[in-house]
Amino acid sequence: MTTRTRIPPGQVDADEYDYVAHNARFKAYTQFSPRLRLGLENTFWKTRDQANSDVNTNSVERYKYALNRLTPALLYEFGNKFGLGLKYTNLYTDYSDDDPGEGEDSTEHRGTMTWFYNLNTRTAFDLDLQYWNRDYDRNTSDYDSTQVMVNVTHHFNHLQLKAGVGYHNREFVRNVPSGDIDQVVWKLSGIWTMPKSSMELSIGSNLNDSGTGNNYYNSTRVDAKFTHRFTPRIQGHVSGYFQNSDYETMIGKMTDGMWLWAEITAFFPIFWWGCPAVWKKEIPMSRAEIMIMNIS
Repeated sequence: MTTRTRIPPGQVDADEYDYVAHNARFKAYTQFSPRLRLGLENTFWKTRDQANSDVNTNSVERYKYALNRLTPALLYEFGNKFGLGLKYTNLYTDYSDDDPGEGEDSTEHRGTMTWFYNLNTRTAFDLDLQYWNRDYDRNTSDYDSTQVMVNVTHHFNHLQLKAGVGYHNREFVRNVPSGDIDQVVWKLSGIWTMPKSSMELSIGSNLNDSGTGNNYYNSTRVDAKFTHRFTPRIQGHVSGYFQNSDYETMIGKMTDGMWLWAEITAFFPIFWWGCPAVWKKEIPMSRAEIMIMNIS
């Protein structure tokens, strides 16, 4: 006989947050001319995992939502050295539970323009310009963000290094405790490639985009990933990250850090055209929090 643990009054049974996620992806590209490439991507998620809504999120909430990201793009090469990429992204987030204090629906429109220059076969530079507007349905302030970054990429025999630095300005439609935010953003990354394995490591700093309740912070994040191909048909990877969040839209600032999880994914191409069956496991790891409040 199975004995069920009694839930204390005022607490929610963790089983209430069990869910089945749905994910659909569409991707199409065409070489319209020798110099012009056109593309269209669409991603749909229905999930409770907040990490899908924002790469820099630190939310552990489990509100169910649907997310759809539509991205048409083009790439034009003026020659062997210069090129221009243009991209528009429409991001719609729709929460099933959108009562006060839970999720809040939002729509984001983002335009991206990237100029790139190939110095030689090993080194390339690019200038990335982004502007986006995020519109919330209820209490959270809408905002406009402008970001510019300069990046350089260099290829060694088995190692690719990339470094970028830029500036991010965020202007809110309504008053928030921090006021408008201006800050330097940056990112360093490296990929080491071997015959059957690869290792990726990156560290960067930027603002979170999804800030329900006007909770915005500067995220300094380290990502690591190890991938190995066991056979021509089986591949797996282990990945994890550490994130430190320095809050901007509060009185004073609060800093917290956490190592959230490691992820193992194996791909089994079971059809001749390469359609994979995916097995995924999230392994919870120890969580540490450090909170410091400074009021000036």
